[in-house]
Amino acid sequence: MVHGDKSICESLNIVEYMDEIWPYAPSIFPFDPLEHVTARFWAGYLKDQWFPSLKAIGIAEGKDTRKAAIRQVEKGLVLLEGAFVKCSKGKAFFGEDQIGYLDIAFGCFLCLLRVEEKTPDLLKWAHRFCSNAVVKDVMPTTENLIESDGIIMGRMKGVASSTSKL
Repeated sequence: MVHGDKSICESLNIVEYMDEIWPYAPSIFPFDPLEHVTARFWAGYLKDQWFPSLKAIGIAEGKDTRKAAIRQVEKGLVLLEGAFVKCSKGKAFFGEDQIGYLDIAFGCFLCLLRVEEKTPDLLKWAHRFCSNAVVKDVMPTTENLIESDGIIMGRMKGVASSTSKL
């Protein structure tokens, strides 16, 4: 899911569609309308604001530009930790007792949370998410994430340098 904004949007649309066509299965959205909208809001934040700031790290040229991009991502993580605390109501996941829509939307970014110390609640959430029986067999290993990250960052830098020449 981390290959681009379009992939994130398509993946979230698929998740929403699956939730709608299988009404007999547990819903991934909260039943409360305000909580439902809140989950969609934060998923939109991930897609429209936080992910672009994450991409900015990969295409940043210069040490200061890269540091500024990293600070922006860290600020977003602090906001997301606040959202987690509020949405989870002290329980294990954004979806409270079970993995929900926002857990799924944010789950694709776990490679960053494994090293982030400024957001301890998100770090604990990431551990619970990765070890949950529903997802643990499909989560990539740290080695695969590092390898993929290198490939993705190389592609992002290549796109940035080719567009700057236009």
